[in-house]
Amino acid sequence: MPYVFAASPGEVTRGMPTAWAAPVLAAQLTQSEGMSPVWPSPAGNVQGIAVKPLYRSVIKAVQRNPELYDLLALVDALRMGRARERRMAEGELKHRLGHDA
Repeated sequence: MPYVFAASPGEVTRGMPTAWAAPVLAAQLTQSEGMSPVWPSPAGNVQGIAVKPLYRSVIKAVQRNPELYDLLALVDALRMGRARERRMAEGELKHRLGHDA
């Protein structure tokens, strides 16, 4: 993921938490130093470092589908996380996709 869909941090903005800051992983991790990664959105409730989502329509799609939000946030953890976050995201994705055997 980090090679095919590289993510580079942008400016400080308001948005929707993603990667390790999204609810799907945030509950399992202690808050790290620095600002959280967010998908830029004027309707966002968190200030953080902008991360370009995989597609322009992600914000609208995940607002209607919480399960999709979790999956795309986990993909972002694979795209830009450190080893621990990537490992946790990979395990959670395998579990959710039924490949945790």
